[in-house]
Amino acid sequence: MVLISAARYKPIRSASDLEDQTILVFNSGCCYREKLENWLNSEGIRPIKRMEFNTLDGIFGCVKAGLGVALVSRSVAQEYSYEEIRFHSVPVDYSRATTVFIQRNNTQQTPALTSFSELAKNKYKNLL
Repeated sequence: MVLISAARYKPIRSASDLEDQTILVFNSGCCYREKLENWLNSEGIRPIKRMEFNTLDGIFGCVKAGLGVALVSRSVAQEYSYEEIRFHSVPVDYSRATTVFIQRNNTQQTPALTSFSELAKNKYKNLL
């Protein structure tokens, strides 16, 4: 996970650097939002300004425009035009998110799903 801001934004070294910033988040229930809010709350920072989005494109567009900061997956952030955004580290306790894949036992295993499952197992076998 990485905190992102517009490229012209000053370095963010602690949660206190976000005190007057707008945080750009998904709706309630998003684990990234929860991690960001938990980090800020643990440091005594209560963000006053919050913008909620339904899409990553919306979040990244607003970040690039300098409207606020967001916590996103590093791999996703690297897919966007990162010349226009700045990456900031977050404390270790807030830098990882678990993704779980759940499948019903009584569903048909398609070739695409089988390939996806094997790819994921091979790529992330050290995390299982």
